[in-house]
Amino acid sequence: MMETSNAEVNIPDTPEAKLRASYYSLFHEMQFRCTKNALMNYHQAEVYEQKGDIYKRVTTVFTAASATGVLASIVQKGQMLASKMGVAGLIVLPICGAMQLVGSSTSEFVPSYYERARRHTCAAAGWMQVAETARTMQLWMKIDSTYDLQKVSIEYEQMLNRKESISKEVRIPRDTHKQFHGNTETVYLAMAKRHNTYMEFLNLEAKNKSSIAQIDKGDDTYF
Repeated sequence: MMETSNAEVNIPDTPEAKLRASYYSLFHEMQFRCTKNALMNYHQAEVYEQKGDIYKRVTTVFTAASATGVLASIVQKGQMLASKMGVAGLIVLPICGAMQLVGSSTSEFVPSYYERARRHTCAAAGWMQVAETARTMQLWMKIDSTYDLQKVSIEYEQMLNRKESISKEVRIPRDTHKQFHGNTETVYLAMAKRHNTYMEFLNLEAKNKSSIAQIDKGDDTYF
């Protein structure tokens, strides 16, 4: 079950309580926004990985062609045709040159795409860390109604600084922003699915413990 909103947190109607409730709402919103950013980064990482895979396959084809002499033969025949046919043969030369260029430059795109994917994955991990911190702060404020507001303020400020830092690491394309901005349900379902998966794990763990209780008297440590 997802975390409850600040309206469900029973806090007396005092200035301090209102400030506490406001911080709770801010942490809840931050958890959502950081989770959304993480999903966008994971999505973009997958896009770049797919592009890297495509260019890698193209590189393999042209490398194999060069190794077997096929590419060199095509270029040589193109040059011979140009010398025999004059202007008409010149049309072939750009094609041959393009083939050579693709064969040499494609290998440069591959590490670039994979590096971009890696950076987006790292950024996504950073966003999830901030989201989990926001979630933890919500839990603290629900459990302890006297939790020090000074600590809350400091933690929130640190999270804002962390958000700014992550935002500068990579740039998310506008199309990806539009895709996720208009599809809030995707973010909610991702958060709910993670929680539901954990609940399923707890149920399986409970069943497993009851079945092996007579065999193993060990602790709750797993993996």
